[in-house]
Amino acid sequence: MVIARIATAAFIGCLVATPASAEPLHDWYVSLGAGWDHAKRETFEDGSLLEIDRRGWRPSAALGAKFADNWRVELNGSIQENTPEVLYLPSASIEVDPDYRDIMRAKSVMANVIRDIPIGIAWRPYVGAGIGYTDLDYVVSQQQRGNAPRVFSVDDSASGMAFQLITGFTVPITRRLDFAADYRYYKMPSPNLEDVNGADLDIDHTVHSAWVHLRYHAPNAGPFASPPPRRQWTRGLYFELGIGGGFPEDSDVEMPDSSGVISLDAYDMGPTVIAAIGYNWGSRLRFEIEGEFRRNEVELVDFGRFRGEDLADGQVKTRSLMANVIYQFLPGRSVRPFLGIGWGLVHGKFDIDVFGVCEFRVCGAEFSEQHIHDKDTTTGAQALLGVDVVLTQRATFTADYRWSRTKDFKMNSPDGGFYETYLQNVSVTAGVRYALGGKR
Repeated sequence: MVIARIATAAFIGCLVATPASAEPLHDWYVSLGAGWDHAKRETFEDGSLLEIDRRGWRPSAALGAKFADNWRVELNGSIQENTPEVLYLPSASIEVDPDYRDIMRAKSVMANVIRDIPIGIAWRPYVGAGIGYTDLDYVVSQQQRGNAPRVFSVDDSASGMAFQLITGFTVPITRRLDFAADYRYYKMPSPNLEDVNGADLDIDHTVHSAWVHLRYHAPNAGPFASPPPRRQWTRGLYFELGIGGGFPEDSDVEMPDSSGVISLDAYDMGPTVIAAIGYNWGSRLRFEIEGEFRRNEVELVDFGRFRGEDLADGQVKTRSLMANVIYQFLPGRSVRPFLGIGWGLVHGKFDIDVFGVCEFRVCGAEFSEQHIHDKDTTTGAQALLGVDVVLTQRATFTADYRWSRTKDFKMNSPDGGFYETYLQNVSVTAGVRYALGGKR
């Protein structure tokens, strides 16, 4: 923990070094948050591949203070967890399906320096960077049948320096309470990890994550001098553009003609683009027609206990047209949370191949096969939770979390088989809405 002490000392030094006008004993804040992280596929020096899935939300906490106009320094602790899915060893002709108890866990203490960018009356984007200390646990074992003991491929831990890059935004809730959301790129270069045979894994541990935070400030510590003034809502037409990212949850693929079920597993994070035209009916209700595009890489196909998992190469693209009804809270405020629901048509295109070295538990030469190459249109629904922030009388910054689910797509496999599968997506988007109507 020597590096953790150094990071703490550096943080305290920043507080001591703040100008007298900043009142360092008062200009502090505390933050509690939750994050959702995604780790990319690991490629080892010998060509081995470790596919990684995500877990649920994980906690974060921070203690920070201002040290100049629009600058902050904070000490941030967080936990990131991911699940190993399949270890592919081409040199040994082995595929390892990890046990459900396997884990990749990073516990970090980081010293961050953050710059708030004054834009508008109720919105503060920010950028930052951090460096600190990480404990990394890596456990990958082979799934066994019955009560047989686990056979470990990797069971090691490492400690060392890591860094992160941060970009996000803050909106005020009260004079001393803020809500913030950000994206973080985290990397621990070359952790000293070995497999069970003592071979160096030679990897960089990289994680992409999205976080939400609640910050409580002492007087004068926040990026806003006071709560934002009230603003009249604008009635009439509007249009909206937004971008973001997300990925589908694992989805079962049913094959009615063979009574089998497989699973599309470990999707990669991909882009989400939305465009909408709507009508602001009043101070609380909006109606809109929204078009949305998503694209995600498929990393794994799970064929069940008999055959196990195989790495996949391909992607799923969807285009949807949704009718949304949105209810807005806190009419007249510059910061307005909202809830929404939508229903519409979803067109999905699936292009997925699988490859590996083991087929039906028999390992030998590498093989590749086409899995799904088809498309279909079905219906779907979505739920939205977000916040609007006034930029000007007509322009509004908007950010939301989306959950969507489709009915079954019905498709044929290249060998003539019949498939049915659904998509269940989670995503975060941000954009700008522009009102064409006038004041009420």
